[in-house]
Order: sequence, then C-alpha cells, then structure tokens
Amino acid sequence: MKNKDINSQEKFNVWHQNTCLLLIEFYKQNNFKSFHIGQAQKWINMILKYIFSYGNKYLCGYDNIYQFCHVPLDKRLIDELKIYNPPKLKTAWSRINNYKVYLEYQNWFKQKFINLPLDVEFKLWLGEGLYNKYEKI
Repeated sequence: MKNKDINSQEKFNVWHQNTCLLLIEFYKQNNFKSFHIGQAQKWINMILKYIFSYGNKYLCGYDNIYQFCHVPLDKRLIDELKIYNPPKLKTAWSRINNYKVYLEYQNWFKQKFINLPLDVEFKLWLGEGLYNKYEKI
C-alpha cells in the first residue's frame, strides 16, 4: 500500500501492522534470535516522526498520513505519560510481541489527548509538559 492510498486510520493501522510483521520476518530470515512488535513499531514510528521533523523540503508526499501516525512507544514516552495513568504493559515496550497490545496503547493515547498524536508526542518528548491543555476532559 502506498501512502497516498492511506486515507483512514484503519488503513494506516493495517499498513503499520503489516510493515511491522515484514520487519520482524526480515530479522528472522537473517538469523536474529528475536525481534518484537515493540522494536518494529519503534523503527517505523521513528522514521515517520523524522519525516515530519524534517518537513516537505526533504521528504514530500507524506502529509496525508500525519493525522493517522502512531507515537513511537519507548521508555521516555511511557515515563512522560505516567501522570495520565496509561495502560500498564506486562513487559518492556521493546518486548511487546502482540500487535493488539501495542494498538490498544496507541488507541488509548488517541482517546486521551485532543491534538494529533505526534503533536502531543513532540511536546512530551521535549519535556515541555502539556499542562492539561491537550488532555480530553
């Protein structure tokens, strides 16, 4: 699926899951002992975050998917979210091996905050705090 074909959250989620599974399969075929959904999502989500950090000048044609992007799930984000009572993970973020568990966290994030997920994540990652102005009440 090309990014121009991604015009809904559902299509993005399907693309994202399939891309995670392809990445995991690549590592498996190249004799890596283990590579998890948690690691794959970080790769994919960080690539998208970098695309939007650099803007259309360098990597154009992705604006249509910004609204559907997931936040890169990692320790820093999880620590910043503690005050919002996020879902508890049964394992480290990098060891998540079930896409449903991963997607439930992403869905919680989208439900919790008013702004687009990457807008909120950029603020959290920079340690700027949200001061409740982004939180849905």
